[in-house]
Amino acid sequence: MKFIHTSDWHLGKRLKQYDLTDDFKHVFDQLIDFGQKMHIDGVFISGDLFDKSTPSASSVQFYSQLLAQLNLKNHWPIYIISGNHDSAQRLGAFKKWYKAHHCYIATEIEDCFTPVVQGNVQIFFLPYFNVYQLRHYFSDNTLSLEQGLYKIVTAMKKFFNPHCYHVILSHYFVTGAQLSQDLEVGNIASISAQLFADFDYVALGHLHRAQQVGQNNIYYSGTLLQYSVSESQQQKGVYLVEFAKSVFPKEIAVTFQPFSLKRRVRKIEDAFERLQPSQDYVEIVLENNDSLMKWQDAISKLYPNYLSIARKRTIRQENEQQIARSPLLTNDYYQVIKNYFKLTAQHDLTKEQQKILQKVITQLD
Repeated sequence: MKFIHTSDWHLGKRLKQYDLTDDFKHVFDQLIDFGQKMHIDGVFISGDLFDKSTPSASSVQFYSQLLAQLNLKNHWPIYIISGNHDSAQRLGAFKKWYKAHHCYIATEIEDCFTPVVQGNVQIFFLPYFNVYQLRHYFSDNTLSLEQGLYKIVTAMKKFFNPHCYHVILSHYFVTGAQLSQDLEVGNIASISAQLFADFDYVALGHLHRAQQVGQNNIYYSGTLLQYSVSESQQQKGVYLVEFAKSVFPKEIAVTFQPFSLKRRVRKIEDAFERLQPSQDYVEIVLENNDSLMKWQDAISKLYPNYLSIARKRTIRQENEQQIARSPLLTNDYYQVIKNYFKLTAQHDLTKEQQKILQKVITQLD
């Protein structure tokens, strides 16, 4: 049995003003081609299908098209859980209808106790729940997040079929995993990898970096796109998980399949004269001392998808002590501002700027 493990699609997410639909289509087409080439038996999607709990109509329509391509066109069973970015109610609204087409969506605690068996693989679901949902379900206001999840997993294991591999889809931060940025964790507490010790494969979502965590059975598939500069060095793709026909002994092969990106997200620090044109999403830090306004139009032609333009701050940092020693404390506001501008910008005010400054100071007086 072969399955693709993916997660964190974040449909509807934008980078600044840029729509990422075409970028997602580019990698999704590769996912489809790879699945067909490998003759897969199903797809695990471990949460955060949407970027917001109230996705736009276009994002929902796009999501419907993607599922149709996986499930209706290629006839692959799909296994989905809700993540912390998703609205569990919205995602699970039509799950009974989806189930009839072998698309299984888990969004509620009750769904955790209804595993699905495909071949010799038994698939369990542990969507994202906050601690208050767990306390309400178990009628215990003293429960911690991990204690509540432990209760659920303990109950799950009573359904273990000894003649199957045991897979679980979940969406939490497991202690020891590598972050791309602190914002990934948000307000989600970490849980121990030991919680999943009895599962043969743990298909995790939530973190953006594809990685194996702790024991050999725990994997984050990561995102299909780069969503920040902190992810610029990360390969994006999916895991192919292969379960052997025999369950005694159990043999699982896990392989990461990287995909090409239509546009990468990266940071460039250089002088304007050395910049090379690109369609990538870039944060640009200029080493030139001139005003950014001078370069903005030219940069927008070189990088039509630029995210931001800034000037390197080293000059200002180098001159902090000089500014502190300079005769800025004077009643001559005009001279103070003129001196400060020269020290930080490394050039004098233009004649036009001097006239404007003198006019403003006169009005203030």
